Amino acid sequence: MTDIPPDPLDPEAPGLDEETRRRRRILADMRKMSPQALFELAVQAGIFTPEGDLTAPYKENSPSPYRDALSDSALDFPILDILRDPTVGEGMHYDEVVETLRRRWVVMENEVLGRLRRMARAGLIAEPEPLHFRVTDQGRQAQSAR
Repeated sequence: MTDIPPDPLDPEAPGLDEETRRRRRILADMRKMSPQALFELAVQAGIFTPEGDLTAPYKENSPSPYRDALSDSALDFPILDILRDPTVGEGMHYDEVVETLRRRWVVMENEVLGRLRRMARAGLIAEPEPLHFRVTDQGRQAQSAR
């Protein structure tokens, strides 16, 4: 006989805060519901219409900012675009890079800094002063080759 693994969403697992326990209890209750009851709950929550169609915020073409989220290497070319802009001159502070990216995309601030530092190690940008970045000739060439 094999042991059944513990429920990964056990609301009584040690080390959880009360909010997490509450969410896990709700999920446990939902797992006990019939498909029809779950559907009715989704209608009440505004996810589905009574006819079974997704409501506007949940449709594929909804204007969700997360559809335009950037992360990891997808940040490279937008960062290079920002730093090689002629108005930037001798570079830009990290906060300004994040603010400029956020005008168009959803980005995580700490991920931008990590990406900037990786790009600096790769020679695409330079960090002549702490948290101040500028594009290098190698970065300009990479951007032009795109």
